[in-house]
Formats: sequence, C-alpha cells, structure tokens
Amino acid sequence: MSNPFVPPSLARQNLGSLIVQISSDQELGPLTPLAGVQVTVSGISSTGEATTLAQLTTNSVGQTDSIELEAPPVDLSLDPLNTNRPYSTYRIETTSPDYVDVVIDGTQVFSDTRSIQPIGLQPTVRNTLTRGLMSRQLTEDIVIGPSTLYGNYPEKIPEAAIKPIVPGSGFITLSSVIVPEYIIVHTGSPNDNSAPNYTIPFVDYISNVASSEIYPTWPIETIKANIIAITSFTLNRVYTEWYRNQGKPYTITSSTAYDHAFFFGRNLFDSIVDITAQVFDVYVKRGDLTQPLLTQYCDGVKSSCPNWMTQCQYTAIKIYTYFKPKEELVTILSYRLFFWFCFISTYILRYLLMPINNTFLCSR
Repeated sequence: MSNPFVPPSLARQNLGSLIVQISSDQELGPLTPLAGVQVTVSGISSTGEATTLAQLTTNSVGQTDSIELEAPPVDLSLDPLNTNRPYSTYRIETTSPDYVDVVIDGTQVFSDTRSIQPIGLQPTVRNTLTRGLMSRQLTEDIVIGPSTLYGNYPEKIPEAAIKPIVPGSGFITLSSVIVPEYIIVHTGSPNDNSAPNYTIPFVDYISNVASSEIYPTWPIETIKANIIAITSFTLNRVYTEWYRNQGKPYTITSSTAYDHAFFFGRNLFDSIVDITAQVFDVYVKRGDLTQPLLTQYCDGVKSSCPNWMTQCQYTAIKIYTYFKPKEELVTILSYRLFFWFCFISTYILRYLLMPINNTFLCSR
C-alpha cells in the first residue's frame, strides 16, 4: 500500500526534490538537530488555497526524508530571455509541542535540483527574542521573496569598485582581508532604521544571496563566477567597514540598490551550497591593492551595466578576464588552511575514530 502522506506518482517528469533540516535557533546557542518535529509540505493555488502534499517527521539528525515535487521545465531557467517563473513555490509548516511553530511561504523548487530548507526553532518557553537592537514576538512567519532574476527589485546604484582611503580621514579599514565567521545583515535599506538585523554565518550568507540572485540549474562555472563576485563584494564591505564607518551597527544590507538580496530563513540549493564551500574565500583584487574589488553585476537583460559583469556568461576565469582584464582572483590562504584543518580533523573523528551522529565539529 502506498504511503498516503507523501506525494503520489506524478505523470510529468519535471521534478525537483526537497529536504527540510531543523535545528535549534543558532542565536540561542550551538546548533542542535531536532528530532520528532512534524513537517507539512503544501502547494498553494493562485487563490491562496493550500493542498497538503506531504507530512513528514525529522529523524535523529533533524532531517526529513527527501521528497519529489513538481517544478517547471529546467529549460526555463537556462533561457535568459524567459519571462515565466522557472521554479515552483511551496509552504512549509512545522509543529512541535516544545518549539514555536514556523510557517514558511515561498520555498522554491527547481527541476533536477535539490532544495534544502533550513529552519531554526525557538523554544515555546521564551516570549521574546532580541536580535541586535530589535525585539520581536516569537511568531515565526517567514516569506521568501522571488528570485531577483524573476521579481522586480531596485537596480544597483553604481559605486566605485575601489573605495578611496585617505590617510588621516578617519576612514577605518581592517589591516588585512579576512573571512569573518559571522556578518550582520540589515534586512532593509541603509535609510530604514526600523528593519531588523540578523547575525549570519558568512558561508551561509553567501549561499543565501546566491540562492536569491542566480539559478541553481546554471552551469557550474557560471555559478562559481557569480559566487566569487558575491564574495568579493561582501569582503569589500567587511574590509572597508563600509557601514560601520557611517555609524551603522551592521556589515551589509539586503537592499539590491546598495548590496545583495538576502531573505532570512530562505531555502538553499545543493549545487550552490557545494560551490560556495569551494570558493567562499576567493575574491577579486586589482594589481597591488589589498582591498577586495566591489564586484557589481547585473543580469544583462532586465538591466544593462557597461563594464560590469553579467550573470549568465562564460566560465569563472573567462568572465573576469573578459569583463575585468586588470583583475585577478585571490584565495585567502590562512582561512582555507583553517577550513581544511577542520575538515581533516572532523574526517578523522567521524570515520577513523568514532561516528558522532553526522555532526561536524568545526564551523566553516
């Protein structure tokens, strides 16, 4: 007998997969996988009516089984002139007696791609949670906005690729280029002081932005080039202390007019997560300058950007040599050595000494 709580066999072959990963909220302490959480996956009609497609339960490492869901043909996401939405969206709901329920609207699924929906749950015993200077009630309603390639967002306001640093001006920069463990994201424009700030692991932030601004079905080298551009842009904000020098308590914003799109609580894509792990410490620089380049780009279709990078062309190296012939790619070696030390240490502990419930000991 077929399981009535998973989607039935689908006649069409345009399918993507979804896995939900549930843990304790990272702002309340170390991440802890949560088992036994009930997860409902629903499709939403154009009139807003929900249809339950799957009812799942997280296992000992906080994951649900992977399920297949309908999605548009993959060709739509590979055609830069396509105006139809190339992905499907779903609603994810969690239920647990010990944690606040979460409802996520807009989880995106592409054909032939695995979507990963991370969810951090907060205990029901807490009434409020402070995030930086913001305090909010523990009602977890999360809305994931459309991809910037499909939705309508403000165009990037052009900036100098290299920020001028004048000795004695009071402009503070870091002594070297570093990959921070965390960055603080302001989910609004720099002019909106009411928007909340979120402290996000750097690698998770890069994956979130890339999942919001490019498609996971693109060729690997194209994805890699875009992630390097996102990383270099972000490291410029970190290195120059751009917003902190303006008296702001954050590293970067989620406004596409100033920085990159970022959606708190959004789903990620396995292809993007994997490539981010490979190049999160690679950035673009110019000549002998230490400062990472503020690598601005556009889609080249809805908006044009002479002398900037367009998002869906060439390989990682060819993009930079074609659009920015004076630039070079640099790897932050010290951080990569730390990353590999963590990886090797974890591998030894996990596979040579003892299994530790699939939990990594080192944070990237």
